[in-house]
Amino acid sequence: MRSVLIERKTGATFDSNSCSEDEIALFRSSFMTDEFMKKHGEPDIDFTPEYKIEYALGSRRQAYLIESDPLYMEWKFDKTAEKEKIWRDKVAEIKARYPLPADS
Repeated sequence: MRSVLIERKTGATFDSNSCSEDEIALFRSSFMTDEFMKKHGEPDIDFTPEYKIEYALGSRRQAYLIESDPLYMEWKFDKTAEKEKIWRDKVAEIKARYPLPADS
């Protein structure tokens, strides 16, 4: 298990192997006490930086396999500048779609 969610105001984390909407709701509701609300206000729930990195890299890896690797093989076979550009543009598109957190 790894830390997936964090409540930013207190630093409390939620450890899980995955993170469903139900788990997010359960974690959020655990902070909805009078004491917490008086001291901190609404809970500030987010994914941990480590989970964000893991998610982005995993998503990129899958997109590379499906979308860019075939284009890479075409470029290696054809050896043209046009095919190289198509492949590199696809890689850049995937990186933009799944950016790494700014603090990584």
